[in-house]
Amino acid sequence: MTWYATVSIAKDDAFAGSDTKHGSLRLALKNDMNRKHFIGNQKLRALLSTTKGGEINKIHPSIGKFFSNCTYMRAFDISKTVFYLPVKGLLNQISSLQHSTYINLSNTNPLIQVPPSLEKLKDLQILGFRPARTGQAQGCRIAELRRLTQLTKLELQLTCGEQILDEEVNVLVYLQNLQILTVNCFDNRGTDLVMKLEKLLPPKQLHQLCLRYYPGEISPTWLNPVSLPMLRYLTISSGNLTKMHRSFWSGNGTVWKIEGLLLESLSYLDEKWVVVQQAMPSLKTACVRWCPELESSPVDAGFKGGVWKKEEHRN
Repeated sequence: MTWYATVSIAKDDAFAGSDTKHGSLRLALKNDMNRKHFIGNQKLRALLSTTKGGEINKIHPSIGKFFSNCTYMRAFDISKTVFYLPVKGLLNQISSLQHSTYINLSNTNPLIQVPPSLEKLKDLQILGFRPARTGQAQGCRIAELRRLTQLTKLELQLTCGEQILDEEVNVLVYLQNLQILTVNCFDNRGTDLVMKLEKLLPPKQLHQLCLRYYPGEISPTWLNPVSLPMLRYLTISSGNLTKMHRSFWSGNGTVWKIEGLLLESLSYLDEKWVVVQQAMPSLKTACVRWCPELESSPVDAGFKGGVWKKEEHRN
């Protein structure tokens, strides 16, 4: 979730003024925040985490309780944030943020679960969250995404198979406006997640897909040019991937329309670059970084990595 995407969504609100000025339209989430930034500030439209690299925010829970009071908030990003004490019910009133088009709750500590009221945010376009597990008293199930029909960008943080029930595996198909999907399996546990990811079908109109820390050794069968005919950009980063499923390479004569490819930190990926090119005739740019088993890589596949451009390799 980037600053650029956030500002693009909120451009109609005419962001202006200092990030820390009382009564401003936007606030940067910082360690030294004061409650006065929220009390009576009905103008606030965006609260944004602007951490860089390995940085984190450290926020006192007495500040967090004011977040949901800003009823006209359109962009709400508290990712990479540590609260000193448990923030009980921080987002129980999330339905009051009915104007929100961007919400990012990824990588918070303690983990903040999205409550069931998420489905009331009909205008939501960008969302990053971790679905609740089976039997978890609080939190939003992945099934509730079905009603967020305006979503264009979604990041799912999945660590175990209990986050996806068998009757929920088709939920993403209902998101007909979804263009960008990120599935992040960092810190995943158990083998059941691989089986659930195999069943979790993305919508056909997907334009960009990012798989991070994919736990399986073979890519999911739905990652093929027939199931994703509109896909233009593919990122596979970190994880245990060793081979691409045979469906990845061809589908009844159908080839990929992918134009941009990123392969990163795939220590065990044992494939041939020439086969990749054949499967992706529209490929224009590829970035390869630390894929030591990728045979005949046209660029340095070591830690430094490199970028391949079609226009520079024409015969």
